[in-house]
Amino acid sequence: MNGGEQEGGGLGKGPRLRSSWLQRRSKEALVDVRIIEDEVNIKITKKKKAIGCLLPVSRAIDELQLQVLNLSGGIIGECHVYMFNTQIMEGCSVYASAVAKKLIQIIDMY
Repeated sequence: MNGGEQEGGGLGKGPRLRSSWLQRRSKEALVDVRIIEDEVNIKITKKKKAIGCLLPVSRAIDELQLQVLNLSGGIIGECHVYMFNTQIMEGCSVYASAVAKKLIQIIDMY
């Protein structure tokens, strides 16, 4: 597990920027979650299998109260790679660890 959390506004001036970054790995996948202000970028790298996980992952993202702004995907070698650009819904609070944990649970089921 790698990751970091940082708040800063540049030499103590201006508003603080909320940002965090976390990577989690399981036997089948790597999940990278980056939060900057109200945007959450998620990258999922998963070993290729006959059954895809895109629909269950999309449902989990919705349950986490994230709105999908953009989704891209592709195949690199023996892996499927999905990148979600999402926005935290107004009034909600989201943590990188909760996002990564939920997505790893879903991915490992498929």
